[in-house]
Amino acid sequence: MIGDRETLLAAAEALRNARRALVIAHANPEGDAIGATLGLGAVLELLGAQVVCANQDPLPKTLGFLPGSDRLVASELDPQQFDLVAVVDCGALHRVGRIADKLADHPNLLNFDHHLSNDGFGTLAYVDPQASSTGEVLWRLIKTADLPADQRVAANLYTAIYTDTTQLSNGACTPAAFAACGELMALGADPVGTARELYQRQTASRLKLLGRALLTLDLHGGRFASVVVTQSDFDKTEATVDDLEGFVELVRSINGVEVAMLVREAPGGKTKASLRSNGPIDVSAVASKLGGGGHRAAAGLTTDLPLEQAISRLLEIIGDHAG
Repeated sequence: MIGDRETLLAAAEALRNARRALVIAHANPEGDAIGATLGLGAVLELLGAQVVCANQDPLPKTLGFLPGSDRLVASELDPQQFDLVAVVDCGALHRVGRIADKLADHPNLLNFDHHLSNDGFGTLAYVDPQASSTGEVLWRLIKTADLPADQRVAANLYTAIYTDTTQLSNGACTPAAFAACGELMALGADPVGTARELYQRQTASRLKLLGRALLTLDLHGGRFASVVVTQSDFDKTEATVDDLEGFVELVRSINGVEVAMLVREAPGGKTKASLRSNGPIDVSAVASKLGGGGHRAAAGLTTDLPLEQAISRLLEIIGDHAG
């Protein structure tokens, strides 16, 4: 863990003193990044600050139901206009994206996270790798320091925990995570509505994209499995990157599979991959070999390698870790 109770209380005092605050997470955000961003933003508003919630990349459309999601802005702004910047769910400052260099020397930079790989950047850093999510870390902050919270905070932090634990079902789901979810429900989080919005709504384009992806399923000897999505697949189905949500989890559910991969073409000739582990293989260590990161059981990366070369390299690295 980076930081202790005193760090947490000092960070809370910095939040209380903020007048104009920026909250931002890693690029290519998912549920924990957005939930933590919007949840902490709402806390700061309750404390009387003017708040901007930002991200380099667009809001995933599945998260448009979250309170405050319509106020998320692009991160092409000057951090020096803010007397406080809070970076959430970000293991290294460069993962914020294009404005990372402008953030590095900010005099009041807070770092709230749960990634084991977090390097402790910022003037105050509180990182707990044992926490299920950054949403859980922020709920601990709120309770420890008696910060204000309302239904907006509850909805966002519940979603952060719920998504990063794969619907309260993966290895990150601890008694503390369940307890936090219960407390957030009491504050106004809606578990039924959240599940429906995130996982029980389908579009025809998403199902068409899934069908095309599953046609590429390769078991690589049975221990590792992959599916591939190309730009042509997006074009022919009229689907978007957001429609990929959950694909890699389906691959991971195959009996006997230890590591699942979703590999796709990305703009600029790059390749992106989402990795999931069912066992002892640490996919964050795999991803780090190609400049990515994440958690032991879930990680991601972006590489300049073309699609087929990226798959071959990933299989090679995974094989090395599998022994």
